[in-house]
Amino acid sequence: MPIVSGGSGGSGSAFAPTWTNFAATVTGFTGSPTVKAAYIQAGKLVIFRFQVQGTSNATTFTIGLPVAAGAWGTNGDCYTFGQGRDNTVNLTTPAMIEIVASATSATIYKDGSFAAWTNTGTKQAYGEIMYESA
Repeated sequence: MPIVSGGSGGSGSAFAPTWTNFAATVTGFTGSPTVKAAYIQAGKLVIFRFQVQGTSNATTFTIGLPVAAGAWGTNGDCYTFGQGRDNTVNLTTPAMIEIVASATSATIYKDGSFAAWTNTGTKQAYGEIMYESA
């Protein structure tokens, strides 16, 4: 019996997990940004990785999660960092990825101080985050 599942489309063992591609929805872009996303789920643990690049039309940036986040209670938000580019310039500090309790999407900030993105030029983020599912 598999103990690691890639959702409905894939499965594997703890030693050979299978990544499942995921058609993530993003906001904060004009046109059709390039989006690559995949995840693994083992019980309630979800590991989600993504690459998004496109033309910014907003100071915000969100990406849909493959599995809804759990209700973690007070101060239960989940944070990690990734690579980013804002207004066609590579960031010198990591972009911050935030998942709040019970969320169905993650918010990506320009840096660890919750800074907003520029609403023009190339906006990009690459990251990986682990979180507890609902």
